[in-house]
Amino acid sequence: MKNVKKSIIRPLLIPFLRKLELNPIVIQLVKELEHQGKIHKKIRLSTKADCKVRAEVDSKSGVITFGECFLCYLWSACYYCEITYNEGIKIFLNGDTDIDKELLAQAEDIYFWGKSLNDGYIDYPENLPVPSDFKQNEKILMVNICFLYAVEYIFYHEIGHIFLEHKNDGKDLQQKEYDADMFAFQYMKKELLVYPENEKALRLGVLLGLSGLVLFDYNANQDSKTHPSSIKRTKRFLEVLDLEKTDELWVMACFLLFSWDKSFSKYKNFLNEGDDLKTLFYNMCHSIIQ
Repeated sequence: MKNVKKSIIRPLLIPFLRKLELNPIVIQLVKELEHQGKIHKKIRLSTKADCKVRAEVDSKSGVITFGECFLCYLWSACYYCEITYNEGIKIFLNGDTDIDKELLAQAEDIYFWGKSLNDGYIDYPENLPVPSDFKQNEKILMVNICFLYAVEYIFYHEIGHIFLEHKNDGKDLQQKEYDADMFAFQYMKKELLVYPENEKALRLGVLLGLSGLVLFDYNANQDSKTHPSSIKRTKRFLEVLDLEKTDELWVMACFLLFSWDKSFSKYKNFLNEGDDLKTLFYNMCHSIIQ
């Protein structure tokens, strides 16, 4: 394993974790947890080089740990989805054929690099863009914003386990994950009350946070012993939003399912499965969820 301290996400991650700790919504939530006796120390954010760690919470110490390899992967998934959608799918749907195929291929290279981190951190190819390029590249700035909202969603999910007093007792594990998701969704809505101008990026960021879990997992269409399937969790988030049939998030959601199918060679046939994108998404889910 290469030195994860030189990871592409490190320049972005540390300032973000500090900013999140100073978020007034987070501060108020932590005060409430302390007042209720659910934590005895303030929430502290940490990272770990272990590629097997995604995000985990220790309610006794108040420490929420992110796996830095996973966060590097998550950024790569955000880049892949955001760039492919805005620079490929959206242009195509508008009837334009002037698509930068080299940029789309580059996005796919970044995503496959991210997937490789499941076996440990490896050096990032020098010819590919990195998160710290955002000052010179507006596309990367948007990817970074979506990534940060994705991490924020994961953060609220982990706090949700503390707030809801979930115990590791082997009971109702899948429902606990759904409940923590709903807790996170509600707190992301509170973010919109403070920053309403960020609605599009926030909604997309949460979807990309969930998509990162989907694209990471060969069995994303199956419930595990402890977690509902990532695709079911994504579906529930879209239901919470109560989107119009024409909302562009349905396009991204359908692309997510196509990408998962392609990435793991499932070879599902999704042709002619709906008159609109919302129906297409639901029919695709029905085809692949087990």
